[in-house]
Order: sequence, then structure tokens, then C-alpha cells
Amino acid sequence: MVLLTGIVYSQCNKDNWEYYYPDRMQNCNLAGADLKGADLEWAFLKRANLSAANLKGLNFSGAYLQMADFTGTNLTGANLENADFSRANLKGADLKGSICYGTNFSGADLKGANFEWAFFKRGKPFRGKL
Repeated sequence: MVLLTGIVYSQCNKDNWEYYYPDRMQNCNLAGADLKGADLEWAFLKRANLSAANLKGLNFSGAYLQMADFTGTNLTGANLENADFSRANLKGADLKGSICYGTNFSGADLKGANFEWAFFKRGKPFRGKL
């Protein structure tokens, strides 16, 4: 029997996410995190859990957010320019006043999401649920 030592599995979460930023944040658990105004430009957050997080004014420019969970998340005034939200769950998310230039929401679930005063230009079609 071989005993493996020295291998420690550490999971990205709201207390240590900066260590994993930007390219090792896949499956990161940021549920309920207060990341107001944080800079997560180009973050790789595929399948991450950001449900009920406060991401107000956050910078997600160029971020990869495929299949991430943003249920009930506060994204008011966030910079989402060129971010990839394809197949993400944005049910009930508040995106009021967010910048969505070139943002990909294809296949995303946007049921109940608030896009009031959001800025769209050159955006890819939703093709998701509204």
C-alpha cells in the first residue's frame, strides 16, 4: 500500500479566492461573499457558486463565467464587458446599471434578472430564458 503525503487539496472560497485568482478559480465557492468593488478581470470562474454574493461595482471584464451560479446576486453597476456568462444561472440577479458591452449571455437563465439601466452594445444575443 502506498501512502501519499504532502498532497493537500485546497478549495477556492470566499476567504482564499485571491490565492487562486485569476486562472484557478473554477468551481470556486463564493456564495454570500462580499466582494463589492473587487477586480476580477479575466477571472476563470467556470461553474463557480456566486449565489447571493454582493458583487456591486465589481469588475468582471473579460471573465469566463460559464455555468456559474449567480442566483440572487447583486451585480449593480458591475463591469461585465466582454465577460462570458454562457449557460450561467442569473435567476433573480440584480444587474441594474451594469456595463454589458460585448457580454455573452447565450443559454443563460435570466428569469427575474433586473437589467434596468444596464448598458448593452455589441452584445451577443441572449438565447436564454427571460
